[in-house]
Amino acid sequence: AAAIHDVGMEVNDEKVTFYVDGIAHAAEYDPDRDLATLKIEKELRRGYHKFWVVAYDWAGNKSQSTHTTFRVR
Repeated sequence: AAAIHDVGMEVNDEKVTFYVDGIAHAAEYDPDRDLATLKIEKELRRGYHKFWVVAYDWAGNKSQSTHTTFRVR
């Protein structure tokens, strides 16, 4: 899950994308909670993975989170 908030312009709920190991996954965005979620259907292999989020507002402005590394054991 990722908390997403845009000051001045609302987040375009159709353009919120999670990336896991460089693969794009469409997110579910709840504007009332400013929260985007992702359920990965395919099990991740053991080891380290990279994760980040890209979101756009309705004006087309792009915002990207920092990359986070996590480990599946």
